Amino acid sequence: SKLDIFCKVMADSYPTSYEVAKFFAETTYYSQDIFTSEFYLAYIGANKHPVGYAILIYVPKHSVVLLGGSGTLPEYRNRGIYTALTNHRLEEAAKKGISVAIIQASKKTSAPICHKMGFDEFCQLQMYSWLKSS
Repeated sequence: SKLDIFCKVMADSYPTSYEVAKFFAETTYYSQDIFTSEFYLAYIGANKHPVGYAILIYVPKHSVVLLGGSGTLPEYRNRGIYTALTNHRLEEAAKKGISVAIIQASKKTSAPICHKMGFDEFCQLQMYSWLKSS
């Protein structure tokens, strides 16, 4: 299915498992009664396999969108795919009259790109994970 392809691209774009990507994507996809979201896949030229993904989430009762995740397969990075996916989501939001977007960006990868695109940092998040040792 298209959602499975989306999850595979997500997992391969991050250091995460397919199961974690599937959980995140399905949670977002099947929450349409809470918020509206759109899923995008990026392709290069005649390539039949997606090389990047992105999610756009419309925040209910507000004129705000969350650029909810985006990534590019490692072998296709530094070709403007992330920027194109980010611009596309901003353009889609603007078509609906939305002029405020929130994005979570990694300092080492996407944050410098987002800053060049006009995003300003307003807070920092610390991410933690827990893995049960065997």
